[in-house]
Amino acid sequence: MKIFEITALLMVLTALFSFINYQALRMPTTVGVMVIALAVSLGIVALGWIVLNFPKAYDTVGNARRKRALSVTITND
Repeated sequence: MKIFEITALLMVLTALFSFINYQALRMPTTVGVMVIALAVSLGIVALGWIVLNFPKAYDTVGNARRKRALSVTITND
């Protein structure tokens, strides 16, 4: 992304957060936008943690199943 696109994205997000603050929270503008930005940031971090850790857990279960299937195959022969 170029600097112009990043600036435009940040301005749109700020306007959206300000609208949400005006409609729902009714806090002072600066405080409301900061609270919403913090909540969104923490949500992104939590989502990233879940998404990044889920494949690891799934891979661990998959490896355990493969090892069990392999041991059953070896012992049945």
